[in-house]
Amino acid sequence: KIYGVATFYDNFRFGPIGRVHIRICNGTACHVSGSGSLLLELEKLLKIKAGETDKDGLFSLEVASCIGACGLAPIIEVNQEYFTGVTPDALKDIIRSFREKDQQAYGV
Repeated sequence: KIYGVATFYDNFRFGPIGRVHIRICNGTACHVSGSGSLLLELEKLLKIKAGETDKDGLFSLEVASCIGACGLAPIIEVNQEYFTGVTPDALKDIIRSFREKDQQAYGV
């Protein structure tokens, strides 16, 4: 029963999240607008699956049932910053910018 409750709520986690935490919306509007292909692209770029954190602790990836911005689909949230109307090319730029910010901040 405890596991059922813990897996129901988005804020409960079973492991650490990355310094750059990405949530991709998979609500109806986002799904119809291509969030499924964006998720596959994210998994390829980050070399992790949804629900995982990379080995360096930099990126973690989560699928959200709905972020609540359906008119701006598809949408991703990165460290509480929202990106709307995301395309695969824009996704690559977003990931690159957060990698660069992390390198500047941590010198990694």
